[in-house]
Amino acid sequence: MNASESPHPLIDLAWIRQASGAPDLPFQECLWQADLVGPNILFDVFYYRQTYGHEMPAGMTCLEHFCRQSVDRPRNPNALFSTRQWHETIGEHLADRTAWQNVLFRTLADEARFSRDEQRKHETGAVILSNLELGPAPAAEETICLFAHYDLRSEVQDYVLDYIDAMRAQGCCIVFLTSNSELTLEACSKLRGRVWRLVHCENLARDFGLYAIGVRLLDRLGVSGHSVILANDSVIGTMNSLAPLFEVARSGRFDITGAVDCRLHNWHLQSFFLYCTVDLVASDIWGGFWDAYKPHSDRWFVVNSHESGFSRWMNGRGVRMGSAWRYDEIIRNAAADWKMNNPQAHDWRTGVLKGDIPTNPSTELWEVMLKAGFPFLKKAIFTTPLLSENLLGICNVLSARAPVAPGRPSSPHRN
Repeated sequence: MNASESPHPLIDLAWIRQASGAPDLPFQECLWQADLVGPNILFDVFYYRQTYGHEMPAGMTCLEHFCRQSVDRPRNPNALFSTRQWHETIGEHLADRTAWQNVLFRTLADEARFSRDEQRKHETGAVILSNLELGPAPAAEETICLFAHYDLRSEVQDYVLDYIDAMRAQGCCIVFLTSNSELTLEACSKLRGRVWRLVHCENLARDFGLYAIGVRLLDRLGVSGHSVILANDSVIGTMNSLAPLFEVARSGRFDITGAVDCRLHNWHLQSFFLYCTVDLVASDIWGGFWDAYKPHSDRWFVVNSHESGFSRWMNGRGVRMGSAWRYDEIIRNAAADWKMNNPQAHDWRTGVLKGDIPTNPSTELWEVMLKAGFPFLKKAIFTTPLLSENLLGICNVLSARAPVAPGRPSSPHRN
C-alpha cells in the first residue's frame, strides 16, 4: 500500500495531520494518532470512550470497536449521529441488506471529508463572503431570528418577504443568511430596512450550516442577551397568525419551542422553526452543541445529526423542549373527524391517526394542522408523494381558505 493511501475508508490522513498540528506526520504515526484525535472529523474518540469504553477490550482502538458493531447493537461515532436512525432510514432499505457496513463506512467517510473541508471554511471565516448591515441593530432583549435562505435565481421570493414581515410584527430582528454568493439588486433593495444584516455565504451544508454561521457571527459581534430563533425558507410562513406560536414560545414553559414535534425515529422538534430562550443561548449546553456541530451535505445525515441530533443533545442535558402544536394532540383531534368523513378510510392514514404509524406531520398531516391554526405550509408538500390518498380532504381545506367571490354565498363549511 502507498504510504499516502488510507488503509480504511474511515481513516482520513489529512484530518489526522490537521488535528495533530503536523502536516508532514508520517503514515505510521498517523495510524497511532488516530486513536487520540479521531480517525476522521466525525469520529469523536472522547465521546466514544465515554460511551463504549466499558465494553472495549484492552488494546482495541475506538475505530476497530466501532467497526465490529452489529445491526442489533449499533454504536454511534459522535454525540449527534445515531447509527440506529441510519439503519431505519438507509440500512433497512438497501437492496442487499448484508452490505450495510460497507455502505455506512463509505458514506460516513464521504461526509467526513466534506465536513473537514467545510469546517475549515467556518474556522477561517472564508464561509462568509459579505456581511451587509441593512437595518437597525436589535434593541435590548429583542428576539434575533437567524433566517436561512437559498434561491435558485438569487432572488428573495414574495412568500419569504411575507414571512419576514410576520416575524418582524412579532418583535424579531432578522439576520438574513443566504447560501447565494450574491443576490439581485432588487432582492437587496427589498431586504433593506427589513433585516438587520444580509450575510452572503459560501455554504454547502444546508440550513444548519447557515444557522452555525449565524450563531458564530453573533458571538464575534459580541451580541448577547437575546433569545434566538432558527428559521428557514422551507415553509410558507403566514398561512395563519404567528401569534399563538410566539405566545407559547415566550410563556416560559420551554427553553426551546418548536412549531411542531415529530416521532419519526425518535422524538424531536422539527428544525424549520426553533425558538431558543435567552438563558439557553447563554448556556454551556447551547455552546456545546455548536462546538460538537460538524457540517453535512447529505440530506439524511443532516436530518440525523442536525435536526434529530439537536433535540437529542438538548433533551439529554435536561433542556425543557416542547412544541406549540403537539403531534399526539394533532392526531387525536383529527382521528374522529377523519373517520366521520372517510368511511372507507385509507389503511395508512387510519394507522397514522390511531398512533400506530409515526409520520412527518408537516408533510403528511399538513391540512389537519392548517385547520388547527398551524401557521406554516412546507414547500415539500408540492414534491412529496401523497401517502394518505386524502386528495378530496386536502382540496376542501384549500377551498375553505379561498376568498369568496362577491355575490356568491359562503359555504357553511368554510373556516
